[in-house]
Amino acid sequence: GPVLNLWKKLNQGANLIQTKVAPPAEKSGNESPIVSFILLERYNAIRLVQDVHQSLASLSKVIRGTQLLSKDVQNLAAALLNQETPLSWQGKWDGPEDPMQYLRGLVSRAVAVQTWVDKAQNGSL
Repeated sequence: GPVLNLWKKLNQGANLIQTKVAPPAEKSGNESPIVSFILLERYNAIRLVQDVHQSLASLSKVIRGTQLLSKDVQNLAAALLNQETPLSWQGKWDGPEDPMQYLRGLVSRAVAVQTWVDKAQNGSL
């Protein structure tokens, strides 16, 4: 439906879904607190994008008949049909109630944090 189409459109060219991220490790304490915060924010944002992608991919597979309906997918579908952001997503980032706005906000924030990381690593933040 519209949520799946929007998600596909939002992620075109963003490379967030394919990005491999590890939790930021405190190296030697040389990182500034700001850089440490930005790295943690990027990690959390990309992990949430990937979690949302996984749940929407499962929903898509159920719709196409290539995966059995689970309780998680059923809860996801019920929330989206009621035009509500699923609680499983809200628990990870408290965003807008409208799922379309939530997805737009999530991707734009993840892209923005990635830009901040690039600037911080170049020393131009």
